[in-house]
Amino acid sequence: MATIQNNGLYGVSIQLKYKNADQWQASDVLLAGEIGLEFDTKKYKLGDGSTTWGELDYYSNPQVTALVSSLIERVTAVETKDDAQDVKLDALEAKDTAHETRMTAIEAKDTEQDADIAALKGITVISANPAPSGN
Repeated sequence: MATIQNNGLYGVSIQLKYKNADQWQASDVLLAGEIGLEFDTKKYKLGDGSTTWGELDYYSNPQVTALVSSLIERVTAVETKDDAQDVKLDALEAKDTAHETRMTAIEAKDTEQDADIAALKGITVISANPAPSGN
């Protein structure tokens, strides 16, 4: 649902509910003055607060049709931006997962090296080639 408000001279507020034609239920009821839009067909109905979707007639007013088309363009633009943001977020999450995988590998290597150091602490290293003595 989208609400567009204009707090100018007329104080207009438009309530818009939109779905694809096959998503509307015959029993849906629009609020009084609410526009119900079939997003895919661009057909619309105006609610009265009590009549069901299936009983409402479609409207065909050129001015309202122009307004509805403008609203569809706005909603589509917002949804397109939202989709682009979702793609960016997915890419960032994939990078984050890759970084976490690398960090896990580094931590495992670090743990392995700590174990090697701990094992070597009790060992005295004897050189195979001792330094020559002063004799």
